[in-house]
Amino acid sequence: MQQPFHLTAQPGARWSNERIVGVGFVALLHVIALWAILNGLVQKFVKPVDPPPIAWIIPDKHPLPPQPAPHMPTVELEDPHTTVIVPPPPINIAPDSHMRIDGGTVTGPTQPPVPDTYASGVSNTHTVPAYPPLARRLGEQGGVRLSLTISAGGDITGASVVQSSGYADLDQAAVDWVMRHWKYKPATHGGIAVPSQTQAMVVFNLQNAR
Repeated sequence: MQQPFHLTAQPGARWSNERIVGVGFVALLHVIALWAILNGLVQKFVKPVDPPPIAWIIPDKHPLPPQPAPHMPTVELEDPHTTVIVPPPPINIAPDSHMRIDGGTVTGPTQPPVPDTYASGVSNTHTVPAYPPLARRLGEQGGVRLSLTISAGGDITGASVVQSSGYADLDQAAVDWVMRHWKYKPATHGGIAVPSQTQAMVVFNLQNAR
């Protein structure tokens, strides 16, 4: 087999300027190609590093006044050997409506108020007066209304004619009889006998005359 023929391989051959330029140009192309390949691979594996941020400090035209240091509260601890006497709480007792204190003496429950009463006649004393003889002969009769004053003992201390019978002798006979004979149970106020006034009617009837 016949081998290729190269002029540069021949011994004694001389390098011309054209050959030298051609070889240098080819070598330059290889170098450029190798640099391009290496540069492309480096860009794939090397991550670009961002430049550090730049912070600018702008001075304040109106700076805040310095704040005072916070005041720390002081706690005063009591002496563990100090004895504190606490007064007892006041006790208010509502007064009982059924208890009464007079001069420091406690009395029992108060009794309910006693109702007042009017004077009432003692029936066995309220007899009919004797008929005046002259008035019977003259045929006088009628009723006399009297206003009576009764003492705390039940006695009649005063009698006056409120409504006359029309005959003076009958009126006077009624007053005299009632004052001497009639009795009353006195009126009371708060359970105590008191003087009072009342009215009574004395009737003179010829049919019942004695």
